Amino acid sequence: MDGGTPISDEIKSQMHQTFVNDQFSADCEGNQKRPFIRTGVKPAIGQRIELTIFLQDHIRRLPFRLSGEVISVGPSPNWHPSSSMEDSGPGGGSMCCADAVRFHETGEQIKNVEPDLAWVGAWERMPLSKKQYYEDYFLKCHGALHGQTMVCEARLNFDYDMRRSSEDGPWIDLIPFDARDVWRFVLTFDDRYEVNMWWADKNSFMNMGRDHRPRCWPWAKGDILPFNRKTSDMPITGHGPNGEISVHISVGPFGPKRTYIYPSRAA
Repeated sequence: MDGGTPISDEIKSQMHQTFVNDQFSADCEGNQKRPFIRTGVKPAIGQRIELTIFLQDHIRRLPFRLSGEVISVGPSPNWHPSSSMEDSGPGGGSMCCADAVRFHETGEQIKNVEPDLAWVGAWERMPLSKKQYYEDYFLKCHGALHGQTMVCEARLNFDYDMRRSSEDGPWIDLIPFDARDVWRFVLTFDDRYEVNMWWADKNSFMNMGRDHRPRCWPWAKGDILPFNRKTSDMPITGHGPNGEISVHISVGPFGPKRTYIYPSRAA
């Protein structure tokens, strides 16, 4: 990706998990009446994204989120089955394709398909019409095929920004993201998971700077935030079942309606 400053090794080393939470994204879409990318939805430019991030040593491993949009969608991947557990995940073969080949060869449906070199050979021998059938089937089910990529831009969600007493820091929440910065990163569809299949590549994060987007983006237009800061930072722990803070599935202070949900259910 062109432009921007690569993420520092210090921040990158703190990032433990970076993925799109399907349920939370669906809740946001239902509340905001705006399309959100998640498993089962075909990726498209302009869709909103809520990226959940867990840090290595965060307070009680509570998550936080970056909010943004899809800015580009990569070409269709070369869909082929995994030949082994090592040949899976980003850059590797597809577990769903291995599942399709096994069903095609045996007629049996099992919950957990083991990747095997035999499925690779069977896939190569399969008629093109059958390959297309299985590709279309999994596209319809999941919205994308294993290895599909897209580029997104996002910034720290206002639920966490509002709890800070200043924009300059330091902040007691230990979140290493300045809410003024806009980050660009790559999401990859990974079918090793049954849900939450969109994962961000932490090595792809680029800081596009503070002037890249209006300050109120992606929730509203303009550069003046519609909330006042407290005199001191509010702790990231709150009154949720596991100490979570309440977070919005609406646009919160950027709109008239406020709805809350705990990240323990959907981060």
